[in-house]
Amino acid sequence: MSVSRDDIELVLGCPHRLEVRLEAIRGIETSRPFAWEGLVRNGVGDSWELFSSAVALGLDVNLELVSLARVLEQLERARDGRLAVNLSPAVVALESVQRLLEPIVGRLIVEISELAGGPSMEVVASELAPLRRRGLRVALDNAGVGFAGLERLALLEPDVVKLDRSIVAEWRSRSARFIATLTATAAHELGARLVVVGVETPAQLSWARDLGADGWQGFAAPPAAYHTNPRGLLARLHRGVPPEPPRLAIEADSSCSLARRRFHEVGLGGPPDVANVVAGGLVLGWVSYRDLEDLKADTGWGYAW
Repeated sequence: MSVSRDDIELVLGCPHRLEVRLEAIRGIETSRPFAWEGLVRNGVGDSWELFSSAVALGLDVNLELVSLARVLEQLERARDGRLAVNLSPAVVALESVQRLLEPIVGRLIVEISELAGGPSMEVVASELAPLRRRGLRVALDNAGVGFAGLERLALLEPDVVKLDRSIVAEWRSRSARFIATLTATAAHELGARLVVVGVETPAQLSWARDLGADGWQGFAAPPAAYHTNPRGLLARLHRGVPPEPPRLAIEADSSCSLARRRFHEVGLGGPPDVANVVAGGLVLGWVSYRDLEDLKADTGWGYAW
């Protein structure tokens, strides 16, 4: 069912007809939100129908700009994390949009859909480079669907890769598991966090952990306590006074692979070197580099947001 031009122009003329809901993007082990995605809802039809109809009528850029303005109004509600906004390659390349985002890049994640048309990911990456140097994070949305996913991933080099909910919904199937594993491997090899989208059940959340995801998003109830993956960072956590002064801090939702890289980034990597493990600004304990040396098969990447 398509949405009429009159209905779309009604939304454009009265942006407050668009409702914005914030959905948490949570760490895989702590389930602590590190970002909030601004999702636009409307009263004239399904959001997918609204935007698809706008594309067909040539009103997509106008609708996207109105939606962006509505989502950015929610920035203060996302105080404990970044605000994720969805933009197409065509809109993110606009100079006016880049000027709008520039003062608040340190609070934002820009999500680029793998399914969207417009300028190539190479052009988008070039356009976003100055903002990324100032602190903007970039996510590739809808990963795992489409025909040029790995090429787009390599060209954009995002900070976050969001596995599409259609893959998660079919997580028990052999083909979905293959695509998910391929996407996770590619994301981690390129230094991106993997977020699994559309997690609705505890079984799906458990599968996301086994996949090596760094975060999740969906309606599943967050666990009441931190999940301790036997191969994860929290399983190697020490309490009490460390043998050496900690030289860095590592987020608790980081994979062990990330933790090793974090040591290397500051010129450390000797067995006795120590780092604090933190969540939400609280120190949970500490790990040494020696604790991570036997984890050759672990995957993942992350950093303080």
